[in-house]
Amino acid sequence: MEHAKQVEQTKIKIKKAFIQLIHEKGMTALTVSDITRIAEINRGTFYTHYVDKYDLLSSIENHLYHNIQQAMHEELTAYSSWSHDEIQNILSSPYNVFIQALGYIDSERETFQAILSDNGDQNFINQIKTLIDLEMTEGLHKRHGDYSDIMPLDYTKEIILSSLINTVTHWLRKPNPESPQIVADILLKSRFLSPQQLLVFPESNQRNNRD
Repeated sequence: MEHAKQVEQTKIKIKKAFIQLIHEKGMTALTVSDITRIAEINRGTFYTHYVDKYDLLSSIENHLYHNIQQAMHEELTAYSSWSHDEIQNILSSPYNVFIQALGYIDSERETFQAILSDNGDQNFINQIKTLIDLEMTEGLHKRHGDYSDIMPLDYTKEIILSSLINTVTHWLRKPNPESPQIVADILLKSRFLSPQQLLVFPESNQRNNRD
């Protein structure tokens, strides 16, 4: 039991050092020596747990991916069982299908900030987009729904997925971020509002346009 605890503590130190270095030097430039120096461990200890820095990155990303997948699957499964009336009233509902996933992301904020930054791993964003695509499609099919054919499918998916990813990334980068509950509400509203509804013009301008 004591050994397991020591191993976990060592991995936490390695992870913290790694995240710090991604911010400071970038994934490409940082080295195993940098990690061991900041984590205050010897190189042998590092190689006991990881093959190299890419193995460490993969381990962290797999952990993040698995937990987001689990949270999204549970949320979208619940969403898929909602009735039509419940979906229409979603904006006024205290229950929010995004809260669990956002809560997890918030608990790993520094890790997500580093990996999703320009200094991190851009491929991880594509993995998350693919995950969201799969989970959303499964949720739609469970309710016998599908994507609109108003435009080509690849554009429809890209608009939805990029909007979600960009909103969450923006939230992660804020120095004083809103709570997961508030961001979940923003995401939900974005699903039900058109771009035109986000723009407001004085009534006088509207009357002039009609004239």
